[in-house]
Amino acid sequence: MEVSVVIPVYNEALYLDRCIQSVLNQSEVAEIILVDDHSTDKSMEICRRWERENEKIRVFTNTGIKGAGGAINTGLYQTTYVYIAILGADDYFLPDRFKYDEALFKAHPDIDAIAHSIKVVTSDHQTYSALQTHFEDKQRIGWEPSFEVIDIFQTGNLKKHFSIIGMTIKKSVFDTIGYFDESLKQAQDSDLILRMLIRCKVLTGDYQRPVAVYYRHAHNTTRNFTEAVYYRRLKAKKHFHLSVSHRMPKERIVKCFKDFLEYDYLWITRGNWPWKKVGKIFLLLWMILRLISTTNPTYDPRRKIMVR
Repeated sequence: MEVSVVIPVYNEALYLDRCIQSVLNQSEVAEIILVDDHSTDKSMEICRRWERENEKIRVFTNTGIKGAGGAINTGLYQTTYVYIAILGADDYFLPDRFKYDEALFKAHPDIDAIAHSIKVVTSDHQTYSALQTHFEDKQRIGWEPSFEVIDIFQTGNLKKHFSIIGMTIKKSVFDTIGYFDESLKQAQDSDLILRMLIRCKVLTGDYQRPVAVYYRHAHNTTRNFTEAVYYRRLKAKKHFHLSVSHRMPKERIVKCFKDFLEYDYLWITRGNWPWKKVGKIFLLLWMILRLISTTNPTYDPRRKIMVR
């Protein structure tokens, strides 16, 4: 089995060596595509050093800053092998990351991807909350039960999710569903996953065996609440319309609707105030009109959204 691994890079000099070495430790990896998104630290120097030292590694630079999704797309266009894996430059693979994938693809020739579980590691081993979710040290993220094709149209699985860094994907998937949505500077991975689950067959891996680590630290982009709220608002709006058009379970449509109201409210008010529920009632009609509108507010990085 030969795998292409795509790694988007933006100011990850502190973690890049660990990330690249963890990928090279996997015997199935045939090439590593590093895509720098115009880092301002020493990330590019580190990428070039690894490229000189190992023939499996190729380095590219985006034309302008595109964000993680755009950087991954740049890398995907350069891949040459049937199987694709994606890894954040601050994350890393665990030993034997692809050990069982070839056997699973052979046993299930009709599947398009395998979704393994991953493990969260926080830099100080504490728990962090971030916009309707939390990250706990040694927390496992994955979809149960193991070794089953995921049916996104089945009710009752709304709270189940997995991470893009735990997936092994056939390259043909991107011909079917398209690439990462470059208009989403955050939440682009969960957007791609939903589109994949709608049109492709995804098999779960062994839930008890994480294959990668999501490293939570002080510089994660998701800690920029202003950016996170804006792009999660765009994703919720997009997923609401996707869910309706594909006649997905009512619970998923309602979830997307509620997510949009939450993030749109935060974008309007800039604050997560105690009277938020009352405020949502007064703004409900306006937010519904914004949900069905074909336009979106312009992102303003000067806004400072404070979330308690």
